[in-house]
Amino acid sequence: MENRKYALIFLFLLIACGSRAQSINSFEQADSLSNAQYLAGNWGQLLQTGKYAIAAGYDSPALRQRLGYAQMLSGDYGKAIHEYNTVLKNDSYNTTARYYAYLCSQYLNQEAGASFHAAYLDPTQQNYERLTPFGLLNAGLKTVLSLMTILTGVQPIIRAFI
Repeated sequence: MENRKYALIFLFLLIACGSRAQSINSFEQADSLSNAQYLAGNWGQLLQTGKYAIAAGYDSPALRQRLGYAQMLSGDYGKAIHEYNTVLKNDSYNTTARYYAYLCSQYLNQEAGASFHAAYLDPTQQNYERLTPFGLLNAGLKTVLSLMTILTGVQPIIRAFI
């Protein structure tokens, strides 16, 4: 019985110490900690570290990309797109953020967003994803026709040809 009491006390202390809020004191600490968690695949911890780092004012494109990747692997594609769009606001030529934003848009069946991001992918990535200019146009037409159907309630005749 006494051992059980000590075990419970130890367990409560462990939980209390583990649930303390993280303290991020510098940009370097935020960057190195988030990178270590990214490399280890600790997505939940990475998301918490990122939240604390951004709240403390230690934001960076690399941190946002790591957070976007963690969100994507956690299945929260909408938040991942938000993180990647934050990266793209500051660096619209970031091909990694562009590619993952394209993938997340695809996973959410957002053809317009996927088509937008796919148009800015380099030709190697477009070939790998088997994207063609006509395919991008086709996705755009499908989106427009879907919106027309939703807004007017009438399906256009051309829809049968796509």
